[in-house]
Amino acid sequence: MSKVGRNDPCPCGSGKKFKFCHGESNSIPFGEDQTFMESIGKPNMATDFLREMKQSLGDQVFESIDEANAFMGTYVKTRNDAVREDFAGLSSAQIAQILNNPADECPAIAKVDYSVLDKPSPTPVPILEAARWLLAKLDHSPMKLTAAGYLPPAVVVLWWEDVLAPLRFYGPIPLAPVKKESDSFLMGELRQIFTASGWIKVRNGTLSVTKKGSQFLAASFREQYRETYHGISSTLDWSILNNPHDAPHHPMMQDAWLFNLYLLRKAGTTGVFIDDAADQWLKAFPRTLEDYSLPAGHTVESRRESVRTIVSTNCFSYFPRLLGLIDIIEVPSEPWYSAKQVRLSELAKTLHRWKI
Repeated sequence: MSKVGRNDPCPCGSGKKFKFCHGESNSIPFGEDQTFMESIGKPNMATDFLREMKQSLGDQVFESIDEANAFMGTYVKTRNDAVREDFAGLSSAQIAQILNNPADECPAIAKVDYSVLDKPSPTPVPILEAARWLLAKLDHSPMKLTAAGYLPPAVVVLWWEDVLAPLRFYGPIPLAPVKKESDSFLMGELRQIFTASGWIKVRNGTLSVTKKGSQFLAASFREQYRETYHGISSTLDWSILNNPHDAPHHPMMQDAWLFNLYLLRKAGTTGVFIDDAADQWLKAFPRTLEDYSLPAGHTVESRRESVRTIVSTNCFSYFPRLLGLIDIIEVPSEPWYSAKQVRLSELAKTLHRWKI
């Protein structure tokens, strides 16, 4: 750990510069009953850490900054390498690796082995099947949209019957026939993803494939999947699919992509109820709740339920399902309701080489 500079924040957590706090003496006292911020009634994110560190210190007194830095460096590394129950058995250091690296560029956690895709995929990949069908149509001929900006009904029916309906994207329960694009949220969402990916464009009411889209269409399945996996897990802005009636997407949900899959891996072949997985996610990242404002008339608990819903959808259903990484199992629990369990698909198991 580097030496504390005179203009750096003091390690005691006061918020003051080191030179105006404990830097005025050659020793740093850690023996107070409270941290400085606690003493003024403003505990912060560092408070628990400082209290744990003070407990580890006991009666030890440092006679130099170098001695204090050596202790803190060892203490922080040991603490960060320790597994944590709220991280489902991972350490803070491993979570930092997950959150700060693209999902397919994080070899310390898992290697994404795209070479397995040189053989036929054991699991359908909805986004690729949908993209190849629509891009092939557009590559043959641009498509005039309706006055409202939707796909022509004849195209919608074919896309639905040939590709989307057989995929059973939302689970094994059959859905009603789709006659126009507004009948299917999935169609509109896929078009948004294809547009954001740079594969299609609309100009003067006509939908056409881009140069990038044509190149994507001509690529091998392996390269198509690599581009799509990297996009969905790391670079695509998930907020483009925000439902105005739901809590908005939080960037942490996408950053934690490998953690989301790790939770499903721990669940094994039996899987886990989606809401239970979301609860574990919120246990790991509880401070994301604080990033959501509390609308008038809403309680803290109702806010949590709203965020839990979007975590369930984004992290453990919609986006991994697009890539064929999960199987959804309907579990009847009431005559009118079936709970959803989720587990890793065979494709996910062969694609990811876990190091943890």
